[in-house]
Amino acid sequence: MERKKFITAISLGIPLMTTGIFNRPNELKENTKTDKASKNPMVEKAIAAMLCMQRAAWEQGTASQALIVARKKDLVILLP
Repeated sequence: MERKKFITAISLGIPLMTTGIFNRPNELKENTKTDKASKNPMVEKAIAAMLCMQRAAWEQGTASQALIVARKKDLVILLP
């Protein structure tokens, strides 16, 4: 009976470890890096250029994901 509990626990635990749920503190550190980068005028110019040049649907999706990562949700709403 103990072997079944072990196999169940391992089969439920491995997906949690591989998805990175336990790496939440690192995610918080990365967010502070994006905040510093978003105040850079060169980054603002790159975002403006990206919004002007995106045409195809996959480009719009990639641009929206990049804006979400950069915490520019007000610009994500503008995308059609």
